[in-house]
Amino acid sequence: MSPRDYEFRPPEPRFPKDSETKPAAEDAAARRRPRGLVIGSVLSGFVVIALVVALVMLWGNSTEPVALDPDNDAAETTEPTESAPEETDLIGPDATNPPHTVAPGDVVPIDVDAYFPEDVTLVPPELGDWSEQQIINRPDQFTAVSPDYSATIEVWQTSVFNTPQSDEALTHAQLNRVSDECSSGSNVTQQGEPVVDTLTGTDDTKLEVLVSKVTGCNGGELWLIERVMPLTQVRFHIVLWDAYSVADNEELIAMYEQVAFEF
Repeated sequence: MSPRDYEFRPPEPRFPKDSETKPAAEDAAARRRPRGLVIGSVLSGFVVIALVVALVMLWGNSTEPVALDPDNDAAETTEPTESAPEETDLIGPDATNPPHTVAPGDVVPIDVDAYFPEDVTLVPPELGDWSEQQIINRPDQFTAVSPDYSATIEVWQTSVFNTPQSDEALTHAQLNRVSDECSSGSNVTQQGEPVVDTLTGTDDTKLEVLVSKVTGCNGGELWLIERVMPLTQVRFHIVLWDAYSVADNEELIAMYEQVAFEF
């Protein structure tokens, strides 16, 4: 073989060209990764330490309330005190303490809670020439209508639950529903605040009641007389209605004055 026929080829490089740059880049990346891991580990350690410190401080604090008035000796006592009742516990005033146990001949005001140990019964008036009517949804109610149907009297005794409210508070609550005694188309107008009246028992016991007066009820005037006694679990319910004026109807007032109670 002649020298010309020999093709000169340089020897293969010992290291590829890429190997000149890749190791450098890999070395730089390798140097960066450990540094980031170290920083992250340090930050995580600080967070863990802070949480541990916070938990230790919370567990170590006292749960006793701080007195609002350091000069008040009562605030420094460790004896438990009874908390005040919430507003939702009672709707009205507390019942009077102690209640009044009614005896024959007593006078029981509306602001004193009445207790009849042997129960009490509301007694309706004599029918006379008035006609009695039956009310389907109130079968125990006494209802009488005048001969010309211009006046009506209703006498009804119902039961109530024993509650911590006073006679006066519950009686006012019933009077607030006076419009329920009128038809839905009535234009009811209140005539002042409720007034106090008295029912007399068969043994001359006096029991105060409250009277609410409205006009525009079924085209006339209506008086609602109530006394609610939760300790006895009894409610007295009396209604007087006149096409013009209850007070001017002497016969209707006479019927009302005959209403009594016995125990």
